[in-house]
Amino acid sequence: MSNSTTPRPAWRRPFLLEAGEALLVTNDPVRCLINHVSAAKSIGLGQDELAASRMSPMPMPVNAGRPHAATPRRRLAGVDPRMMWLPVMWLPPRLTERFRFHVIGDDVVVIDPNGYFRGDTHAVAAPIDGRPIRTETSDAWVVRVALELEASGAYDMESGSWLDVLDTISINIDDVDNVARVQRWLDGAPDIDLDWLENNYLDDGWQVPRGEEPAWALRSALAMYPDLLDATWALGTNSMLNIVEDVVQGVSDGGIADAKEAKFIANMVCMLSGSLLRWYTDAEAQWWQQMSRTVESFRGTSNDLVAGPLSEIDGRLSRVREDCWPKMESVSARYRD
Repeated sequence: MSNSTTPRPAWRRPFLLEAGEALLVTNDPVRCLINHVSAAKSIGLGQDELAASRMSPMPMPVNAGRPHAATPRRRLAGVDPRMMWLPVMWLPPRLTERFRFHVIGDDVVVIDPNGYFRGDTHAVAAPIDGRPIRTETSDAWVVRVALELEASGAYDMESGSWLDVLDTISINIDDVDNVARVQRWLDGAPDIDLDWLENNYLDDGWQVPRGEEPAWALRSALAMYPDLLDATWALGTNSMLNIVEDVVQGVSDGGIADAKEAKFIANMVCMLSGSLLRWYTDAEAQWWQQMSRTVESFRGTSNDLVAGPLSEIDGRLSRVREDCWPKMESVSARYRD
């Protein structure tokens, strides 16, 4: 393969997500947790090497799984070479970095000393004197990456499938010899095709939508973020309320007679809700931490738990859902129009 070859159409594979599932917004915090654990195990990363975000059901590898220190290894020790077909393991630096930017009027001006967004009329090489500097949050970064993965075709929502990146350079990862080849490269051996892929995959010119500037995804992510957050809160609290309802019903009909089981589920709801809603109010994370401690120290019956802490949990989640659900529906109607 020539190092100037543009990747050809390739096989697609499923991973974690289902047909029709978008990369943005998740309706189930429990599913997000399961996906996070499953992705770490499948790829061979520690869970702390995956960004846990409410914005996407797909956990994004931090720095695409690359080591932080200087090392001949291309990815962290333990990464399974059979999973290197997955596009999120090849994110270029511009998609692994957290960008700094200015907000000037209605414009987002990207501070880009590395020239990733060359040609963007709203990109500067250095901060503008006297203008406040903001840094992309982890959630905004996940949104930006998701937008580019969808725009590039790396992820296809209709089929719920991912591009097999290695197949674009004619490496069949189902072949044991090719697995060994990828492992040698991960360990530091040169490989002209894999080296090319490392330096060229998701280059700017591949996925900038027509009429957009190179930093389009960052601007879109920042613009969409409030609406996506409302949708995530609405759908997430609805999912948590369904779990609470199941516990209440289980206690009522005798399916959950053991208070320990009810406490376990209630505490899980507290932990997931605290993560989901940590920016809904300034005191949200603290409230859920305190409620988690209340549940852990609870000594009554399962019926007492339902009447006490679980009732408070239900009320708090219901208020958020009632606040965010109309906002989500309004945004959905606007996008449909």
